[in-house]
Amino acid sequence: MPDLVPVHGGLDAPVSRTVPISRRREFLSEAAALPRIEMSRADLATVYRIADGTLSPLVGPMDEDTWHAVLDHEALDFGFRRYAWTAPISFPVTAAEAKRSQISAFGIEYEGKTGLSSPFSWAA
Repeated sequence: MPDLVPVHGGLDAPVSRTVPISRRREFLSEAAALPRIEMSRADLATVYRIADGTLSPLVGPMDEDTWHAVLDHEALDFGFRRYAWTAPISFPVTAAEAKRSQISAFGIEYEGKTGLSSPFSWAA
């Protein structure tokens, strides 16, 4: 539909982070082994917006460099271009959750491409 507004970030289609039903059992098994963090309803809504592509081109929470760039420049660098973006996206983790989970990094995969992001302290 050529009359639609282009997807933010210069993408051809919104990012989809949903799990196909054919992978549901495998995904739930993998997820059961991951550390758990408590999320607010607002944070859960952000997870849904990342999953359904509303926050394209994001594929997950921002890393520390992107967080600060968004706050400093009100823009998101993606695909060698800068796009207007004023709200940093992350998920709060308590000190106890961070200590219990021993998370030093988490993986992100999108269309066969993997990336690595690290948790950071925004209060530091």
